Amino acid sequence: PAGRQKKHHHKQRMQINHRLLKRRTDLNETKSETSKQHALALRIAAILEEKNAKDIETITVEGKTVLADYFVIATGSNVTHLKTLADEILFKLKEEQDLTPHHTEGEASRRWILLDFGDVVVHLFMAEERDFYKLEKLWQARPKPSETKPEDSVGSAI
Repeated sequence: PAGRQKKHHHKQRMQINHRLLKRRTDLNETKSETSKQHALALRIAAILEEKNAKDIETITVEGKTVLADYFVIATGSNVTHLKTLADEILFKLKEEQDLTPHHTEGEASRRWILLDFGDVVVHLFMAEERDFYKLEKLWQARPKPSETKPEDSVGSAI
């Protein structure tokens, strides 16, 4: 019986070690994916900087919404500049990373252009629209769901 018990404990230890190794691997993959997303957000901010966008901000919204992990927000000086900013992001990311957005919005109105790259969403605004919508305030002040009490999150399914 002692030998059988020893084998059983060895088997349990091996199973636990396997689960821990898998969990570590999953965490490393998640960290790697997060760093890719962060690198993409920073690259987009750099492209905007190169094209003289104003008030460029990168906001981490991971854990606050299922929409994205990062928002990159910038202001254009006029509608032509706004369109140029969007076009430059699209061109550079396609050229450098063969990356295209999943979805775009606002090119018709050209006052708020949205480029959705999945985990990174770019919001390009004219100054009036940016001031009106105040995305920075909305998302920087919004706590992660784990930081709220259950009664605080009633009705907020964003």
